[in-house]
Amino acid sequence: MLHRTSRRLPPVLGLALVVTVSACGRVSDEREIPKPVIRMVHPSRFDNQDTLSRLRLTGNPHGGAHAGGHGEAALDFDYDKPDHWKVLSPTQFRLVNLEIPAPGGEGDPAECYLSLLPPMAGSADPEFAYIKRWAGQMGQSIEPDAVAKLPTGKLFGRDARLVEFHGTFQGMGGAGKPDYTLLGLVLTAPNQIVTLKMFGPKQLVAAERANFDRVAASLRPKDVGPDGGSGAGDGPTGRLVWTLPAGWREGGSRPMREATLYPGPGDKTECTLIFLSGTAGGRDQNIRRWAGQMSANPPTAAEIDRMPTVLVLGHTVTFAEIAGNYTGMNNETVERALMFGVVCPLDGRTLFIKMVGPADEMAAARQGFLQLCRSLKLEGGK
Repeated sequence: MLHRTSRRLPPVLGLALVVTVSACGRVSDEREIPKPVIRMVHPSRFDNQDTLSRLRLTGNPHGGAHAGGHGEAALDFDYDKPDHWKVLSPTQFRLVNLEIPAPGGEGDPAECYLSLLPPMAGSADPEFAYIKRWAGQMGQSIEPDAVAKLPTGKLFGRDARLVEFHGTFQGMGGAGKPDYTLLGLVLTAPNQIVTLKMFGPKQLVAAERANFDRVAASLRPKDVGPDGGSGAGDGPTGRLVWTLPAGWREGGSRPMREATLYPGPGDKTECTLIFLSGTAGGRDQNIRRWAGQMSANPPTAAEIDRMPTVLVLGHTVTFAEIAGNYTGMNNETVERALMFGVVCPLDGRTLFIKMVGPADEMAAARQGFLQLCRSLKLEGGK
C-alpha cells in the first residue's frame, strides 16, 4: 500500500509544574520596544550539493521564495506502508511516525519513525554518537571500531548503517521495558544525520523485520508541481520574519529549525522557532510533553485554558511557562530551569516557539520572548 504523508519538511536539511497565570487576555509588556531589527529565514537544504542530489531532498518546505524570488517545490514523503501499520501525527523529531500493533492487540506495540537530526554537540563522529546513544537506551555498549563492521541497509536509496540491539529499553522517562529490540538505520550527510528507528517487544520486531526493510527501501520524496504547493490545505506560506529583541542574537543555521536565537552573549538559554505540518499533536499534548521534559506533572485541560495568552501571527495563543529540571533530547540537563512555550496553529501547519534555560536568565528574557512572539510576520507567501 502506497502511503503519502502530508509532512512538510523543516527548512534546513543540511539534516514540579509551575504555571505562571495572569489575568485573562494578552500578556502585557510595559517595556519600550527597541528599534526594529528585521531578520528573515531563507530556507535551504543540505550544504553539500552532491549529497542533496543523491538523496533528492530538495525544495522549499513552505513554498515561499528564496532571496532571489524563485519559488521551489514543497517536499513530502512517499513510502510503502504495510496495511496493518498505523500512521500517527508527525512530531518535531518524527517526520514519519508509525505504530505497529501487537497481534490481537495484546501487549505493547512497536514504534517506527524517521528523523533528521543535527550532529550531537561536541561529537567528532556524529554517526557513532547516535549509535552509541541507541545502545545506551538498550543497556548495551558499542566501541567506535565496531561501527565500521556493521551491516548496511537501504535508506533513501543509499547504504546506511544497520544496527540491532536487544535488552531492556529505556526511553525518556518511565520504567525500563525488558526483552525489547531496537532496529535502526543511520545515514550520514553533511551537517545532518538521517535515521529510521524501530523498537518494541523482541518477538514483534522480529516478525516485522521484513516490513521495516520495505519501508526503509521505499522512502522517497514525493513529487510535486513547480508552484511550491501540494494541493488544498498547504496553509499560509512565506518567509518568517521578526524583530530581534534588544540584546538578543541569532545562532547559526540548525537542522529542523526556522531559527535559533539567544537572549544574551551566552548559550545556556536558547529560543527555537519550528514549523511542523498539520496540528502536530495540538496545544494540550505539546504543553504536557514540555512539562514532562521539565520533570513536572502534566497540566489538566482546565489549567492550560487558564494560562495567559500572547498574539502570534494574528492568533491569540496560549503562553506556557513551566518550571522544573529540564532534560533535553540528548539527555542534557538544566537544573532549576524555566521553559516558555507557544503553539500557534495555522492553516495546514503549526508554529512552535520554545525557550528554555536557567530560571534567572529566563526571567530576565521573558519580556523579550513575548516581544519576539508579537513581532512575527509571514512575508512573500500566499
